[in-house]
Amino acid sequence: MVANQCQHCGLFFKYEEMDTYTPFGCSSYDPPEPLDPINICKKCSDKLKHDFLNRFRNEEYKYGDWQKSKAERDAAKECGLVWVNGAQNVEYNGHRAFFEYVPKKVFNRSAG
Repeated sequence: MVANQCQHCGLFFKYEEMDTYTPFGCSSYDPPEPLDPINICKKCSDKLKHDFLNRFRNEEYKYGDWQKSKAERDAAKECGLVWVNGAQNVEYNGHRAFFEYVPKKVFNRSAG
């Protein structure tokens, strides 16, 4: 795969218009290797953002990718969500939030 080819639709695009993300997971468990970054064009990035917005708004999805795409970050911001990593101590819905999105007001209350 060429660096400036969209891995969703296969079209070539300008490097400056590229969005990229890396999902959680391993490509090999012996030894564990992270998955490769996925490059996407502007059109597929817009579609990905729309998918994230729908899932976040319907509360169907609270997890994200290991390396966040601009589409994911923008969708989370529009929905008022904040990413909580494993080092932060945030209580949400009766459990400790761990590598997931939580509402910004919950995060601010826990941090303050």
